[in-house]
Amino acid sequence: MLASDAPTKVSVPFADSGDKRTVPVPSQVGITPGAASFTTGFPALTMTPISMGGIPPDGLDFNGVFNAITEIQQWQSAGGLFKYDAAFSAIIGGYPKGARLSFANDSDVWINTVENNITNPDTGGAGWVALSSNAGASLVRTIALGTGAVARSVQSALRDFVSVKGFGAVGDGVTDDTAAIQAAVTDVCTNRRGFLYFPPNDSGQFYKITAPIVIPSPIKMRGSGEETTTILGIGLSAGQHIFDFDCLAANVVENLELTDMTVRGQTTCNAIRMKNVSYFVMRNIRMYNVSKGVVVTGTRCYSNIFENVKGYNIGLRTISWEAFTGGGHYNFIGCTFTGTYGIYQDNTSNINQLGFVSCNFEACGTNSARIEGTVSGLGFLACRTEGCAGDDYVIYPSSGNKVTGINISGCYFTSNTAASYPVVLGGNTGSVRGFSIGGNTSNVGASVAFVRLNGDGESGVVNGNYFENATALPTSAQRAGVVVFGNENSAGKCAEYWGTSVWGVQSGTFTPVDASGAGLVFGAASGRYRKYGDLVFWHAYILFPTTANASNTNIGGLPFAVNKSTNSMGRGGASVSLSNVGSAVGVMQGEPTTSNFQFWNPTALTQITNVTLSAKQLYIEGWYVV
Repeated sequence: MLASDAPTKVSVPFADSGDKRTVPVPSQVGITPGAASFTTGFPALTMTPISMGGIPPDGLDFNGVFNAITEIQQWQSAGGLFKYDAAFSAIIGGYPKGARLSFANDSDVWINTVENNITNPDTGGAGWVALSSNAGASLVRTIALGTGAVARSVQSALRDFVSVKGFGAVGDGVTDDTAAIQAAVTDVCTNRRGFLYFPPNDSGQFYKITAPIVIPSPIKMRGSGEETTTILGIGLSAGQHIFDFDCLAANVVENLELTDMTVRGQTTCNAIRMKNVSYFVMRNIRMYNVSKGVVVTGTRCYSNIFENVKGYNIGLRTISWEAFTGGGHYNFIGCTFTGTYGIYQDNTSNINQLGFVSCNFEACGTNSARIEGTVSGLGFLACRTEGCAGDDYVIYPSSGNKVTGINISGCYFTSNTAASYPVVLGGNTGSVRGFSIGGNTSNVGASVAFVRLNGDGESGVVNGNYFENATALPTSAQRAGVVVFGNENSAGKCAEYWGTSVWGVQSGTFTPVDASGAGLVFGAASGRYRKYGDLVFWHAYILFPTTANASNTNIGGLPFAVNKSTNSMGRGGASVSLSNVGSAVGVMQGEPTTSNFQFWNPTALTQITNVTLSAKQLYIEGWYVV
């Protein structure tokens, strides 16, 4: 049989407006000759030939029987159910298993679960379950799409997750949903029932919370999206948290999740506390109008990942570690930080491995990031800062703390404060060791340095950075253990240093000129140099004019100033390798000024005069320390 074989529904009962007699249930034999009843049907008299005294069946009875039957068909065709009928139940010996009756008030459907049930479901009779109840849902089957899918009850399918609305939460912005949400959290935590779902709240409204929601054990909580699920804490005091993951380290609380919602306050409270929770995934969370976004604390709290977590209108900081000694492995991907400090670690906290990838630090009040405790392995990769009112990344460990293994790469810095530093290392009596700061771009006002070396012994490398300000320098100072090379500002290449020594390779030309005061014009004069770090190697050719001037020789034009503090590596590092003077000629560099040199008699240690070199050619070579 096919679905298309369904018969036409009975929309009008047989003989609905015709003549008919209501056919009674009791037999009419001996009462009304030939009358039909539901007990005997048409009596034998109607089947006896008229010639033998029989009576023909009455058309009114025919119409009455068919009318009664088709009235039921019409009701059923319209999808109608019958209500409980005690007299009917008694006649049939009770309702069969699987029978369906309408509630007395038509609000639901009763399903019978036992045979021969004579009890009244509307008055609490046994064996009946409401279709809308858990028991009723267990009787309705569903099957997922796909090959191999199996049927199971609707009740089982609905229990794959728990909804806060199933515990009475409304999300209308008026009803206090605190107790309902806490009850749902407690149930899921206690019974490990999949995940807890926060359906969309009413349009333009929120789930109203008036006390912290405390989560003591593993749970996965999911909203429907930042724009459609909002949790608003109303009346919470300073130091309270809208979601408080308050767990004991001894309970080993792992594998938690909070995703796809907005957590909002009224400026005084905090959004989320993570105490002694590990393997926590926080994704697509927007925190708004709170004092602190996420507060991490405890002694066992590691391997936690944050993706697309955003702080807006944050009072103090978006993320902070406070009295934290719980481990490490914290990674932030595509997150946005605001507040007085975008991120903050206090001086009692110790973290191993803290990383930020493609994150945005937006208009922070004091610092984009401030580290005062101990961190072993700190990385900022392809991040961006904008509009900070002070220095951006401040690595500022206090006494007894140290920050090591720092990598800042591929970041872009800009600020509203011209005198701010993109990176500050040290200065709070702690130590900063082992950093690599390279491949960044800075557009920070008129800052004189990209990295402020503020401590007592930083060590690391600053290389390959570009500064859009023409006066910006790579570092604020030269420091033993800090190597600076390959940096450039908009005016050109920056100086390079190996610790306190200048280094790098430069080549060029220079022109020797007369500086004796005689006004000599050389017949020819040229020079070349190559500078390696702080060592300058040079050579020159000079053709003296014909002159009778008796002034001592003095030649200007050396490409870099001579370090006169070291005679052996400064003044005395040059000589005349070839000349037609006829006698030996020596060279004294850095005399009488640091950019000049003089010709001397190497035996008598007396200066040679201009007239002695009249019309002479000299080839000079030397080296000195700048």
